[in-house]
Amino acid sequence: MFNGIYLRLATQSLKKNRRISIPFICGSAFITALYLSIANICVLPSLYDTSRMSGQQLLLVMSMGIVVIRIFMFILFFYLNSVWLKNKKQENGVFTILGMDRIHLIQIQLDQMIVCYLLSLLIGIPLGIAMSFATVQILEWMVPALVVDFAIMPSAIRESALWIGACYLAISLYSIVNLIRTNPLEQVKKTGEKKIRNNWILALLGFLSLGAGYGIAITIEDPVTAVMLFFVAVTLVIIGTYLLFLYGSTVILNALQKNHRYFYQTNHFLNVSTMKYRLKQNAASLASIAILSTMVLVTLSSTSALFAGAKTAVDQAYPTQHTLMLDLSDGSTLHIDQLVPTIQEVAKQVGMDPSTMKLNSSKSTFLDSGMPVTLYDVSQAEQFGLESVSLEANQAITLGKQEENTSFDVEGKHFEIINHVDSPSSNPMLMIEAIVDFNKNGILPTASIIRLDGDLTGVMDDEREMSISDTFAQAIQNNFPNESIFIRYVSKSLMAERLLSMYSAMLFVGIYLSLLFLVSVILIMYYKQISEGYEDHDRFAILQKVGLEKKQIRKVINDQVIAVFFLPLIVAVIHLCFAFPLINQILYAMSLPYAWVFIIACAITILIFGICYFMVYKLSARVYYQIATQKA
Repeated sequence: MFNGIYLRLATQSLKKNRRISIPFICGSAFITALYLSIANICVLPSLYDTSRMSGQQLLLVMSMGIVVIRIFMFILFFYLNSVWLKNKKQENGVFTILGMDRIHLIQIQLDQMIVCYLLSLLIGIPLGIAMSFATVQILEWMVPALVVDFAIMPSAIRESALWIGACYLAISLYSIVNLIRTNPLEQVKKTGEKKIRNNWILALLGFLSLGAGYGIAITIEDPVTAVMLFFVAVTLVIIGTYLLFLYGSTVILNALQKNHRYFYQTNHFLNVSTMKYRLKQNAASLASIAILSTMVLVTLSSTSALFAGAKTAVDQAYPTQHTLMLDLSDGSTLHIDQLVPTIQEVAKQVGMDPSTMKLNSSKSTFLDSGMPVTLYDVSQAEQFGLESVSLEANQAITLGKQEENTSFDVEGKHFEIINHVDSPSSNPMLMIEAIVDFNKNGILPTASIIRLDGDLTGVMDDEREMSISDTFAQAIQNNFPNESIFIRYVSKSLMAERLLSMYSAMLFVGIYLSLLFLVSVILIMYYKQISEGYEDHDRFAILQKVGLEKKQIRKVINDQVIAVFFLPLIVAVIHLCFAFPLINQILYAMSLPYAWVFIIACAITILIFGICYFMVYKLSARVYYQIATQKA
């Protein structure tokens, strides 16, 4: 493949077009590093220790994250390749004029791809190992109980090289097909700009699609529906964003052009007329930047909010050190209070304090309509933030997010809802939860959550937790041999470790995905500015020749660059604001009860991303101005 003159031409082309090739190689190397860092963690032997569920949860989240990274990795490589091909057209035309056949052009392109691939591995592998080591250290700091023995795994390096190689192979095959189907000589010719016409139908469709997505996001009131319709809303917003950038912008600019009083002013004339063609050529890129920016904001803000609220979620779900979950079989006539002496005796044997025991009984069943319902006795109203509650027969207080219900029927009994409490202690995934008076309504509890305190000696791990569960189950079985009773013990410290481990992994996967999206945004913006710089060079040269001063040209450039550059960021923030209610419902289902945690996470994420976005703007705007105003 590396034959003399073709290899030299390939490397010379990379050096000559370094404004294109260097970001391409750097982006490829960074993607390699991202993939290797998470792939290396996924195969660390210490995470496969079955005695610690926290490691298993970390592994599960990381494994899911790497699948998503693979998908977006291919998408980003194809975008980078499209920019590469666009800037190769003139060069291929010149090589054809010099007498080269398509086979020679293909060989040059393949040599370039191989050089870029090798450089990506050379830079990306050491960087990926360093990132993987840093990630493990931070995870151990965030989850003190998590022990991960770091090692450089050759299998992860091979996997990363293969997946990055697969990306290069895919874009190389696409480039070859594209080269065979096009005439390189025609790429040398410059075509004039065609008149841009309105497409009202697609613009209206984009508006309706975006409105429908926003409507779903702001009207959903329960977590179950939010989870089910999340991707529907996302798809509608993505479609609407692309259509509005592609066609809605044209409709707006054409309307401004028809307003003669506005249009025929020096600044407006230049801005509107040139902006039309700028948006025509870059609308898809701007829409992609807006969508990717939204992904960064949503991913980082939601995962960071979950991590920040993990301790609060554990404290609310498990207010004591030890929890027993008990369920009676259907049709059982046994009252849960009959089990209390046995449970107290076993609790004392294993080291718990029986005097701290609190019994929270409930009954899980179905409404007459078929919807699941959980009923709590009025004696437990205090745990839901209610004091001195008294209920008559057939009266109920609902919990959670069912404000629209006025009554419900369960097991032939009709209950009127006299009050509603949006309690953070309620289960967000249940459609109906209610407080009733068990005695007045003749209801026997079928389940109970028993809470105890007391310091146990020794190390608490998954095996010991299971052993304590078995001890309670065996004692109950011995005393009540004719009853089928399920009991499970949960340690608060272990549950906190598991939840913190899972949310830490989600945060890091969110950071990795956000970095991938951010790299995509940076490269798309940079290449867009480079491409526009070359395209606008001749246009601004003409304006200089007709007498427009450089100061005016710079003002036109700044106005357009700022407007086009920050439009996707503004759109992304608007998307996040409309998505807030929907995402907040999903986070509520994942045990984040307070919206203010998510609000703070969103604000911090927007601030950090905005700073990064502005830095990229300053860098790419300077390069654009140098290209657009340089002398021919």
